[in-house]
Amino acid sequence: MQERQLRAGSTAVRVRTATFIGVTFSASWLFWFVASPAAQGQQTILLATIYMFGPLVGALVTARAFDRDRTAAMIGWRWRFSRWWIVGWLLAGALALGAALASSLLPGVTLQSASEGALAAVQASGAEIRPELAEDLPSFPILVVLALLGGIIPNAIAGFGEEAGWRGYLWSVVRHMGFWKASLLVGTIWGLWHAPLIIAGHNYGAGYWGFPWTGVLMMTSFCIALSPVMGFLRDRTGSAIPAAIFHGTINSMSGISLFLLDGANIWSLGIIGFPGLAILAVVTAGLLLLRNDQARSQGD
Repeated sequence: MQERQLRAGSTAVRVRTATFIGVTFSASWLFWFVASPAAQGQQTILLATIYMFGPLVGALVTARAFDRDRTAAMIGWRWRFSRWWIVGWLLAGALALGAALASSLLPGVTLQSASEGALAAVQASGAEIRPELAEDLPSFPILVVLALLGGIIPNAIAGFGEEAGWRGYLWSVVRHMGFWKASLLVGTIWGLWHAPLIIAGHNYGAGYWGFPWTGVLMMTSFCIALSPVMGFLRDRTGSAIPAAIFHGTINSMSGISLFLLDGANIWSLGIIGFPGLAILAVVTAGLLLLRNDQARSQGD
């Protein structure tokens, strides 16, 4: 009966969706508005990491209220390994690096060594730069390997804090709408949920044209563009864990890939700028073709 209600798009779906959004946004936004004013420096990164667990709170609270006997399935807590876990993990790294290289083709943006970018980031943070810091930094290939591994541990843990909600509970509730409509809805809600972080200068910084609302718009566009890939991983595996690994790897790889860019701004900022949106559009077109081929095969 419960599954029929969800497929029918009845009041049960609307109530679950509204409850999840209300709890998730309240948990993350209230926490941020209470805790962030007193935070300084690296403390804001810790707070932003805690912020990521709001969707998990929303998923667990809503599932306990309406789907207590199916909580694990609804949030995508399934540990059956498949090749799609590896595909998603490596694809995330390739997308982040590819977007950084594409950004370097734009006017005013140039490639630099990862060590130069890391030193510039340290200097921008106001921290003291030790003379031997450049020599202590590992080579770029080692940084890539470390970032890929970091996408699993620890980043995927925080990633699951989000994905238990987005590709977990919310995806389970709205999937009856169809793949593309569900991807658009989840991506839009996911993007808007980031608003307090963007307003605080995370991801895009501050001082750009239209700050902070153009940043919120860019982040929401990025989340919408990324949503089909992550929904595909959930559908293929029945689990939100590959999406969490993908999410964590995007975060870690985009961080080091941005070290390669000098002169980038909100529009050209790698995977979360226009180059990233363009690359994700190509990936989405590939998904569309793949899904159409599968549909024809099943029809045959």
